[in-house]
Amino acid sequence: MKLLPCLLAALPFNSAQKPPKEPKECMFTGWSNWSECSWLCGPSGTKERTRAIRLPKNGPCLSNGLEPELKEVEACNRTCMNGGKMSSTKCMCKSSYTGICCESAKSASVDRCDKRIRKPDGGTMKCGRSKAPALEGYLPWNWSCTPRCPPGKGMYRAHGDLYQCNSQGWIQQSFQQRSFDFDDYDDDTPTLPLADCADRKMIMGTKESLRLVYVTTMEPALLQSMIDSEDPNAAIPQSLLSTINQQCAKQTSGTYLRFNAEYTVTMGNGLGKTRSRQRRDEALGLDEAADIAAAPAAATTPVVDAPTNASTEDVVIESMSASQDGLMLFDVQLPGLPETEMAEGDESGKSAIAGIPFTVAVDFNFMGKQPKNINWNTQELARKLMRDCIGSVLTHFKEDFAQDTDESLEGAGVTVASQHTIPADMEEAYWPHWDREGSGCAAGSTLVGGTVQEALMCQACPRGTVYLTKQKGAREICRPCPSGSYMAEEGSVANDAGELGVCNACASPAFMTNTFPAYSKSTCIKTSCFPNRTKFQVVFALDSSGSVTRPDYIRMREFAKSIVNRMCINNSHDSGSKSCGQAAYVIYNQSAESYMKFKQVESQVDFNKIDNYEYRGGPARIGDLFEFIHDTYIDTDQLKNGLPLVVVLFSDGQTQNDDKEHMEAMTRKLKKKVTKIITLSKRSEWNGNTLQLASTVEDRYFMNDYHELSGFVYPVMEKLCQSIPLHKGQLLRAKKLKIEKRRGGKNGGRPMV
Repeated sequence: MKLLPCLLAALPFNSAQKPPKEPKECMFTGWSNWSECSWLCGPSGTKERTRAIRLPKNGPCLSNGLEPELKEVEACNRTCMNGGKMSSTKCMCKSSYTGICCESAKSASVDRCDKRIRKPDGGTMKCGRSKAPALEGYLPWNWSCTPRCPPGKGMYRAHGDLYQCNSQGWIQQSFQQRSFDFDDYDDDTPTLPLADCADRKMIMGTKESLRLVYVTTMEPALLQSMIDSEDPNAAIPQSLLSTINQQCAKQTSGTYLRFNAEYTVTMGNGLGKTRSRQRRDEALGLDEAADIAAAPAAATTPVVDAPTNASTEDVVIESMSASQDGLMLFDVQLPGLPETEMAEGDESGKSAIAGIPFTVAVDFNFMGKQPKNINWNTQELARKLMRDCIGSVLTHFKEDFAQDTDESLEGAGVTVASQHTIPADMEEAYWPHWDREGSGCAAGSTLVGGTVQEALMCQACPRGTVYLTKQKGAREICRPCPSGSYMAEEGSVANDAGELGVCNACASPAFMTNTFPAYSKSTCIKTSCFPNRTKFQVVFALDSSGSVTRPDYIRMREFAKSIVNRMCINNSHDSGSKSCGQAAYVIYNQSAESYMKFKQVESQVDFNKIDNYEYRGGPARIGDLFEFIHDTYIDTDQLKNGLPLVVVLFSDGQTQNDDKEHMEAMTRKLKKKVTKIITLSKRSEWNGNTLQLASTVEDRYFMNDYHELSGFVYPVMEKLCQSIPLHKGQLLRAKKLKIEKRRGGKNGGRPMV
């Protein structure tokens, strides 16, 4: 082995072999601008900048004999809030605070979260220290608050509300019982963060009405004199009075209820044209029916239209014959009118009689004698007695009709039963109807209570809402006024223009309400960039993961639409305008599966198609979301040059553990490309991550519950407006920096190290 070096030295040397080249000195491009800091505060904030090798294009190179450094990373924003001090790994917080940056108060003396819960309109909020123990992983609930209303007032669909809160949010133990749309938490409108106080009245009883048609052979003048008589019961058939007295009035004996019936008698058939009239027209033939219809108007008895709540099927047609109804509608003195006319094809086989029809309208009412004696049992008794009363009256009326014959009307002054209506919803469980008007309820009131523990009451809709109903009153709500509208009076059913179910709108779409709920016109504030100055581009990222509920997701959709509907958008191929802004959306959970690009949104109508995408649930991955936004909206031809780009992110900051590093990297990358990232979050233990996501501390918005989301439409709109001058400033700074770099690059070709 010792001879090996000598043998190698003795080998002949080939002068054609060249020694290996020494690596050249690198020449670099200039350093890029520093990226945004990855955190707004705390121990982990970093920023970075990069450069590339300009020469040599191929092969290795060195920088001062060392491997070239192409990326620099520096610490940034290493600060703590609320008097905390920075250690090498974390913020050392004072005893009253906690969080990544000591941003969350944890003691009741410091965390006055009760101040963030507004008191109900017209009421008070009583708060005290909470004794509830802390749950594992959560801060203790520091305060317990109970909203209260004065006597005679109540809160819409709120029963014994108790709010427990801390810096991470609130627990409201009965909030899930209160809904603000026809389907529980399946709404497309904003909801109140806290119910307000409004008038509440006891339901005193029930009411119902019937219209009964009789036919008489007495002289018309005599019938009219009886109707005009001082005796209110002179024209009312005695059989009807007797039935109501026996089957209705006397049934309240020994109860806390009283009965009342009011009668109104009018000449003519108050039920209008019925199927009997139609069958008569068919039997007479079209020409003859037209001749009768063309009789002098002065000789006819006016026909009263059928009630809107009584369909054709609701009118009981048990008239004397198929052609009798036609005879009832005309005065007996018409020339050529026969005294009798045989029915053709009538099932009853009865003949038509030339009689005078008159209608008796009866209003029935079972009411409590004293409010102090009213409870749910008394109210249920009133409903039972009303059912029995109406049923008995209709039964006796039909029996009287069944006993009538042709001969019954051959004598003068004879009166027989003819037709009647029944309530359209008589077979429904909610019939008979409660007497709201007689109980003093406001026009816009909903029913609350109705259990053995709580009597039924009517609750007026609070200010800032409007009353809506469907299914003929079977379903009703107090719908909160959306952003840009208000309602000053409680119990409202329409706006000042008389539009039912609609709130008063601000003067124009340029105005938005700066609070929610809004009670007056004074809350309408003009936005700073409406309408033709909304020259910004905005992407709404809506959280559809399991960290929010389906109603929360729906409220996010309404929030985005409220802003877009106030933007200038015109991306049509024929008349697209660079002077207008753009809007798009991404709906995310573990992936961004549903989205719409800028150029797909030609108008607000296209954006509103967001309603077609339903809530999905599942985990959230914000890093993947930001990567999708970057690849879909930024490095594409979707953007309009010169306009700011803003991302509005709905998120509490929660993401999957394996996505955290990706989220940090993509957040840094996205912040470098967009003008601003705004976060809207429900308070939770994950809110600290928003210090990484938002552009600035001021770009983070928090709410105790997404019910409050409508109150943030105005401030977020103003942030979008402010992005326009902010973007212009960024462009000017970038231009100046580019010029400076260009001047600095003229250094004689010396390598930049």
